[in-house]
Amino acid sequence: MSKKISWISNIAIGITWIYQGLIPKIIFTHPQEVAMVEHNGYFTTEQSINIVVFAGVLECFFGLLFIITQKYNFLHFLNILALSVLLVSAFLIENSLFIFPFNPPTLSITMVALSLISLECNKMERCNEKSSL
Repeated sequence: MSKKISWISNIAIGITWIYQGLIPKIIFTHPQEVAMVEHNGYFTTEQSINIVVFAGVLECFFGLLFIITQKYNFLHFLNILALSVLLVSAFLIENSLFIFPFNPPTLSITMVALSLISLECNKMERCNEKSSL
C-alpha cells in the first residue's frame, strides 16, 4: 500500500513540476514570470525571457525525475528546499500573488506535503523490508 501511495505522490509532483515549467514558462512565457526575473534590475527583458524559459526546462526535467525515479529520497528533500526558496522569493518579489486564488503558498504547501507523504511511505517500505528479512 505504501508503495502505491508513494507512486501516486511522485506522479502528482512530477506532473505539477512539468506543468509549471511547460505552460507558464516555455509555451506561454507569462509576463508575470518575466517581471519577477526583471525585478532585480540585472537583466533586460530578452534576458529575463531566456532565464524564464531555461527555468521552465529545468522544472520539466525535475518533474520527469519524479516520474522516472520512484524511490530517491534526495529528490524529495530537494523538492522541499526548492519550494521553500521559491515561496520566500515569490513573497519578497511579488507578495501580491499571495492573495490570489491558487496562489504560491497553496501550491507549495501541497507539493511539500506530497513529498513528506512519499518520504514517510519510503521509510515504511524500508522498515517492512527489514522486518521480512
